Amino acid sequence: MNPSPHSLFPNRAARHLLLLSLAFSGTAAAQTAIPASFAHPSALADTALPGFRIRTVQAETTNSLDTSLIRTEAQLAGLLINPATGEPFENIADPTPFGPDGFYQEARVVDYDQNGASASGLVFPGIPGTTGGTDSFAVEALTYVNLAPGSYSMVVRSDDGFRVTTAPDPRNQLQALTLGAYDAGRGAADSSFDFTISAAGVYGFRLIYNEGGVDASLSWYLGNPEDPAARILVNDPDDPASIKGFQKLTSPSGIYADVASPPPGAAGVPSKPSLTYRLVDGASALVAPASVQLFLDGVKVTPAVAKNAGKTTVNYTVPETLPNLSVHTVRLVYADSAAPPNVTTAEYSFTITDYTNLVLTGVPVVSENFDSWAEQIEAPPEYPANRWTYHDWTVEQYSNSNGGWDLDVPGSDAYQGWVVLSKERVAAIGNPPIENWDGERRLKVAEQFINGVKVPTLITGNFIYAESDQRGGSQVQYLFSPDFNLTGKNNLYLYFHSIYEQNQDSIGAVEYSINQGVTWLPVLYMVDDEDLLRDENNNIDGERTLTEPRTDTADYTDPVSGEFIGDTYGSFIGAAPATWSTLGPYISGRVDDDPEESKRVEFHRLPLADNQAKVRFRFAQAGTGSWYFGIDNFAVYSVPEVLPVLTVTQAAGKVVLSWPASAVDFKLQSSTSLATAASWTDVAGAAVLGDKMTIQITPSAPRVFYRLYK
Repeated sequence: MNPSPHSLFPNRAARHLLLLSLAFSGTAAAQTAIPASFAHPSALADTALPGFRIRTVQAETTNSLDTSLIRTEAQLAGLLINPATGEPFENIADPTPFGPDGFYQEARVVDYDQNGASASGLVFPGIPGTTGGTDSFAVEALTYVNLAPGSYSMVVRSDDGFRVTTAPDPRNQLQALTLGAYDAGRGAADSSFDFTISAAGVYGFRLIYNEGGVDASLSWYLGNPEDPAARILVNDPDDPASIKGFQKLTSPSGIYADVASPPPGAAGVPSKPSLTYRLVDGASALVAPASVQLFLDGVKVTPAVAKNAGKTTVNYTVPETLPNLSVHTVRLVYADSAAPPNVTTAEYSFTITDYTNLVLTGVPVVSENFDSWAEQIEAPPEYPANRWTYHDWTVEQYSNSNGGWDLDVPGSDAYQGWVVLSKERVAAIGNPPIENWDGERRLKVAEQFINGVKVPTLITGNFIYAESDQRGGSQVQYLFSPDFNLTGKNNLYLYFHSIYEQNQDSIGAVEYSINQGVTWLPVLYMVDDEDLLRDENNNIDGERTLTEPRTDTADYTDPVSGEFIGDTYGSFIGAAPATWSTLGPYISGRVDDDPEESKRVEFHRLPLADNQAKVRFRFAQAGTGSWYFGIDNFAVYSVPEVLPVLTVTQAAGKVVLSWPASAVDFKLQSSTSLATAASWTDVAGAAVLGDKMTIQITPSAPRVFYRLYK
């Protein structure tokens, strides 16, 4: 399970029940057609070895490992680096169950639980490890399944992530076709996926799984799309309806790649990727290292090639930054040592992550990096009141009290509201670390650039932080800035580094006021993207999203008025309810439990702050044992305004008008006369095409004038 105690609270389970309902109500991905070339003759299955070959790799860590599939593959390959040593983690899984080849022969089913609590009573092989720990491990399960032509549904129930792939040799990642995956941490929950078979035979399947911290379970079923409740464990020897798996084929194995990074079809690949492959010699086929060739987008490159103990490693780091969302093709060619040699070519594509490059101009007219503020080791004079001030910034909190003020204890009252911490304390808190506190997770950063330079870290020195993860009950934490005099400053933008992590029930909000907090204006509202409600045009419906009753949000009773606050996301924002129908553009869906996705530089226009004398900001976090929200390098920028250019071209007999999509404050208007200003009217129908707004217009009489206006 995800390394966080917030899963211990009832609200966490509610979402997973909903996911299960959705998973079998037609929302599953489309069926994948497995190529007939992947099939082996059924007679090749080694019927003397039913079931699965299982391998477990465990790491000794002070912080729980992340629950990404990238980490899973690296750990299984023995390439996951221990940051404390700079060397790969040692495998500390108990070696007793495993054979000389490193695999456990599972003759029954994959139905494992960390504590033997599965229906089959099976425990993960090798767990607990040699040091007695039950966390930070990865599992690989290999099998060959005998299938007839037709459509199939599979279900993997896991806590945390998994991936199921198929290939003629299931170990060969250069051929792997992904059928189903969950690439994040979660409590025990189901994921279903469908596929079709056109040729009868034996097909190789590979299941990989990761555990981050706390609980762990993994079950692999054959499902029934017509009856979601009907499921049968793969290779269940007690159920004749179960599809049967076999550990091996009777034919000798050939060369395969146990490492292929990025894997075939991968998305979200870093902008400057390393291409890494490891070719393993077969029973009689050996890789000839001198034969290895690597091509990127059709251009031959020069990788580093080395062979050791029957494994040939190929590595090449792309020297330039590749454009976001760009698709690239890699081709790996190698030969064996036979005479004449057998040449193998593997070719596939991958997609670069959708990173941002913030073009930042102008100068900050307000800035605060919090480094001159001392860590709040001592409680403020107002504590234990629910409101206090530090360096003219005000904290207001309605969070459960656990007593005491100790920055090294995230469950203490030091974390009831926003608190000033050092980056070093977050990384080393507890010393030794407190169970489930993951400092490395909090300091991650999504890939992004400012003026073409990669952002290496979001937090430096001291910063201000709101913690929810380590605290039971509700946490409602507000932070108010002092008023800033922005008289004479125009085209203003709010800039800050955000270490926010979304949970299924939490909201993070940023607002500003130009009248000392009498009314609040929207900047950003962050909620789980699965909770976004949309209108008939698929636009976010602000009012419905903010007013939808929810049983898992934070709540509290106002100590002054006695009013109950909670049950909706809107309960925790400052903007007046009368404006909520207009807030859709400011609501940003974020990914539940993703440790990187929302770790970003935020940059937002403040249209009503221009030339204002009293501009105040309001940050909010509201959750129930959710994650956290931290900010650093807070600033307001006055950006030199560059007027957009309206471009006119022709296409297919129509006039095409286009202008930069970044010119969000400008509207396209038309008029049949330049005589009066009142003759201009807004033109609807423009669409985003790349980085441009475009609209096609059919020429007509009388002539029409167009302009961009704000």
